[in-house]
Order: sequence, then structure tokens, then C-alpha cells
Amino acid sequence: DEHSLDNDLTSLDIGASSHSVEIHGPIEQFRDDEARISSLQFCAGGKKIVTTSFGFQPVKVWDAVSGRCLLRLGGHKHAVLSARVLGSKILTGCGDGQVRMWDVNVGNIVRLFDAHGPHGVLSIYVDDSTILTGSLTGPVRMWRPSTFKLQCELPGKHEAVWDLHANDQVIVAGCEDDVVMVWNRRNLQFMQRLVAHKRPVRCVRALSTGILSAGDDGQIILWEIDSQRKSIFVQRVFEPTYYPTRFLEYLGGNTFVSSSADGKLRQWKLSSSECEQVVYNDGSDPLCCDSATGMLLAGLKDGRVLKWIVSIPSSRPPSSLPSSAGFKI
Repeated sequence: DEHSLDNDLTSLDIGASSHSVEIHGPIEQFRDDEARISSLQFCAGGKKIVTTSFGFQPVKVWDAVSGRCLLRLGGHKHAVLSARVLGSKILTGCGDGQVRMWDVNVGNIVRLFDAHGPHGVLSIYVDDSTILTGSLTGPVRMWRPSTFKLQCELPGKHEAVWDLHANDQVIVAGCEDDVVMVWNRRNLQFMQRLVAHKRPVRCVRALSTGILSAGDDGQIILWEIDSQRKSIFVQRVFEPTYYPTRFLEYLGGNTFVSSSADGKLRQWKLSSSECEQVVYNDGSDPLCCDSATGMLLAGLKDGRVLKWIVSIPSSRPPSSLPSSAGFKI
């Protein structure tokens, strides 16, 4: 439906979000002495933090202020490969293709469904209206959050889906075969297969200012959607890090951060191809990141979770940030 494509997708203007942010810290929030952290996310309005670890470790829920472990969500029969938070619920994807929904307040399983059995659920995206899952093989699947029934399989051929993200315009997937797949969020039509990376794409973010992608080639790319030509093209290739990118996190305004296999957490401006600053470089690889209002988290290979304060320079400092039981590094 070309008419709906014209109406649904808008050209992207980076100049509209030219503000950079300042990042202060870090402080050590807590440490998981049992395992290295593979993913982490804020939940319950920033009051709690959810972490997953490599192997068969349980999903853990931590108090964001004290750093105390509140819950251990075990019982997974295979390794947890992916996890996403929505409000007070956690969705975990396992190696057997099962997705579990947990209530972080009590630690109970609310729902269990087979998303990609027997293939592992490598990636999950969730918001109020949609659950998306990607696997080692097969298409991206969309589920109805109210019933957990399969809504559709997104068209297009690709290999394993390492990451999924969406906004009100597009759905994007980073894939093993070095491509970024893009679908129209409104009508679920396949839009374009983006080819520029030379190795698997591990991270994707759908922004109001474009699509960010990064992967094992150490290259971060900003793509622009041209609604008039109904095409997506490379707008900016950022300064290469030469190391695989582990994660991307958009902080708002003109700023995002990336973590890579050289152990560095870098801050970037969308409007410039050069790295603005190295936020962290202290020996232990940052394997994952997440952000909430005024805060940035990073989970490290040695089990530590670090926190930074994030602010827009012209704004007043955040007044409602939780204090930390940790110490200044």
C-alpha cells in the first residue's frame, strides 16, 4: 500500500534533536559474584534492575538503590538467551524456544508460551501493544500481549535475529547474515533489507532521528528513511572502533553510547561521525547497557553493574535520582 507508506513514514531530521548530554560517574551500583552479566534493564519505574547471566544462571531482580538481590527467577530448562522488561513484567526467551512472563513483584510465572521451539529465542522486543520474537532460524514473529496468540510472521528472508527494536514507524532486526531488516510498523509490510555491514549485526535501534545499527565489524551506521522515495539509505558512518559492538543505547537528544569488545564505553553524537568521549575504559568489558530518566547502567564482564548520572547541560540537575550504596570509581 504505497499511500500508507507515504503517510506513515516521515523523513528524519537530526537537527531537530541537536542537544548533547553530559554523563557523570561512574559509581558501582552492585556486583553479581556468581556470574558475568549478559543483559540488564530497569524495571518498576527505575526502582528495580533486572539482570541475566550467561549459562544456566537464574534471572535476578535487584533493588536499584541498595543493590540488594530481591528475587532469583529460576526454573528455566535451557539457558536464557534474551530478556525484556515492560512495567513490572519480565519476558525471558530460552534456548528451547519458550518465552516466560514473570511478575517482578512476587517472582511468579504469569504466562508461558512456545515462540520458536525447538529453536532458541535470541531476541525479544515488547511494548504496550506488541511482542516481537526472533530466533536462530525462521521469521520474526509478532504476538498479541493480551492473549499471547500469534498475530503474524513478518515477511522477508534472513538468518538468526540477534536484536529487535521498534518505534511507531518501523520494526528493525539485526541479523546473522550481516543485514538489517526493516518493516513498516503500521501495515507490517516488508520495507527494505539494509546491506552495509560486513559481519553479523548485533544491535539495532529505531529512533525518531533514524535507525542505528552495529555489529561484529566494529562499525556503527545511522540510516535515514526517505518517505518520498520510499527508501532507506546510509546517512552517516561513525568512526570505526575496530572491535565488535556489544550494545547501543540511545540517551535522548543527540546522544547515544556504545559498548565494544575492547572494553570501552563510548559516547557519540548523532550529528557527528567522531566519538565524543570514552565514558569508561577500566579493564572489564561492558557487555550490556540500559538507561532511564537521568541514569545509565552498564553490566561488566566481572559481574559489576556501574551507574552514571545523565543530564542535559542547560537543564537543572535531576532531583529524584535514587542514591547509591556504591562508591566512586
